[in-house]
Amino acid sequence: MSVLKTLNGNQTIAEAEATERLESDLSALDELYEMDVHYIYIGSVGDFSGAGLQPELLRQSDRIKVLYDREGVVILEISSEPA
Repeated sequence: MSVLKTLNGNQTIAEAEATERLESDLSALDELYEMDVHYIYIGSVGDFSGAGLQPELLRQSDRIKVLYDREGVVILEISSEPA
């Protein structure tokens, strides 16, 4: 999983922690949006520690819009309000 923006310092750590929570807690979407993260990229091979985020879980949120989904690569947009 990759957040589509480059930052540094404490905000990057907070974003990484919120992203990790997305594996089981969709309320982390609120935290990410508040930190100005509006897009999530999920690659076809997962991440360094395993399978990575599961798009099927994230799609359960009414705040997620699928922008791209091909050959295992998914780009999602976090909406400011539920759809």
